[in-house]
Amino acid sequence: MEINTLSSNLITSISELKKNPMAVLAASNGQAVAVLNRNKPVFYCVPVKLYEEFVKSQNV
Repeated sequence: MEINTLSSNLITSISELKKNPMAVLAASNGQAVAVLNRNKPVFYCVPVKLYEEFVKSQNV
């Protein structure tokens, strides 16, 4: 049995993201969204502003 920990409270399927990616981002209200493929996390969809804040905090 595989158990995954997600670093986001928001989750969508890759199918939903492919249907309308901008709607997923709009619904996220600026938060990261975990994207699942066959109920397994494959990546996080991160809005630009949140990503830029992360980069600044890491001094990259």
